[in-house]
Amino acid sequence: MVDAEARILNWATGRMRQERPDVDLRSFTDSADALRAIRERPPQILITDLKMPGLSGLELMMAAREVRPALPVVVTTELPHANLQVELGHSRSIQLIGKPLEFQALSDAITTGVAGLSGGFSGALHLPAISDLIQLCAVAKVSGLIRVHGPGSRRGEMFLDQGAIVH
Repeated sequence: MVDAEARILNWATGRMRQERPDVDLRSFTDSADALRAIRERPPQILITDLKMPGLSGLELMMAAREVRPALPVVVTTELPHANLQVELGHSRSIQLIGKPLEFQALSDAITTGVAGLSGGFSGALHLPAISDLIQLCAVAKVSGLIRVHGPGSRRGEMFLDQGAIVH
């Protein structure tokens, strides 16, 4: 969790320890420190304030997704959600929660984000053409990562958000 206000982080980590001991919440007041920690040990979810000195929450999210492209993100903000949601797109891997933070909203966002990582299919498929898989993912509006292993050392990754190839 990244927020310039230490009191918010102290409150959140204290409540998590008490009410959600299953959550190991690391907290940072400096987004550059958070990014270094993400590079060393990528988290299951990133919770970041939008407005921070130095690296903004959006910049941090983009840099963190270079490390872990399918990283779910919770953006905490005082800005109007409707405008922000349009700018972020309608990604299910990005959740918005307003400030002042409510513990239940934060806890639910963590559960939803982490559950999105473990849900669905994971395994190997052998198809005559990858276009069949891409078409199926588009129709089903799948969000996730597809790793492709071709002959020899040929490899690739596709990142999907609601059926659209985003990278």
